[in-house]
This record gives sequence, structure tokens and C-alpha cells, in this order.
Amino acid sequence: MGKTLTLHPQGAGRDCPRKEEAVAVKPTSRQQPRSKDAKALKDSDPLRAEARVESYASTLTLYTRAGCPLCDEMAEAVRELIVGTDHQLTSVDVDTQPALKALYGWEVPLLFDGDAEICRHQLNLPAFRVWLRAHA
Repeated sequence: MGKTLTLHPQGAGRDCPRKEEAVAVKPTSRQQPRSKDAKALKDSDPLRAEARVESYASTLTLYTRAGCPLCDEMAEAVRELIVGTDHQLTSVDVDTQPALKALYGWEVPLLFDGDAEICRHQLNLPAFRVWLRAHA
């Protein structure tokens, strides 16, 4: 951390007449030092632990259509892959909602986490495993 940064006033570049107002400062670490007691308290706090668990649990949405074999295959595969996790799978039949039917048409099955599409038509196993690791 021996480097020195030069902070120029807003709008004052190197060739600006206000460059004499520049201030030299030494950067500091952004992370505040923590005591061992603070870390132990943070790790043992049940509310924080519950919040951490909830933040990683996701409800996946599988957009399907009745009588769609690809939809059934993807649902079965995803359910097998999320066994033992806090994730849940919810199936939504696009034909029951005109807006979804107009939006997705025949593009089923589609697997989503919130607004983020994970895969469509077939389970993309590598992409789903990446998603699982990111949400473990």
C-alpha cells in the first residue's frame, strides 16, 4: 500500500486550471478489521444463519404444456437433481394463462430461476450444474 493516489476535484483533469486543488492520498483497505469475537458472533447468530439459508434457496419455475413429453422428462430430471437441496420446482402450464401462451407459444419446456432462463427444450445439464453450484 505504498502507492499514492491523486484525487482531482470534480471536472478537473490533468490539464485543468484547477489541478492545483488536487489532493494526494494513500489508499486504505476497504475491509474493516474484525475481532475474532465479532466473527464468532456473526457465525453463531441464528437469524443470520437463517437468512443465509433462505438467500440460497430458490423456487425454479418450469413452464410446460399438458401432454408434452419433453416437459415431463425435464421435470423428472430437475427433481432428481435438486433432491437434498432447499430448492423447489414449480410447474406452470402455459396454456392456462393467455399471456404465457402468447409469450412462450411452443417454446416449452423452459426452466427459469426468477426472471433468469436456465435452459429450454431440453435440460442443459452443464448449465444446470453451474446454476446449482452458484446456488448451493
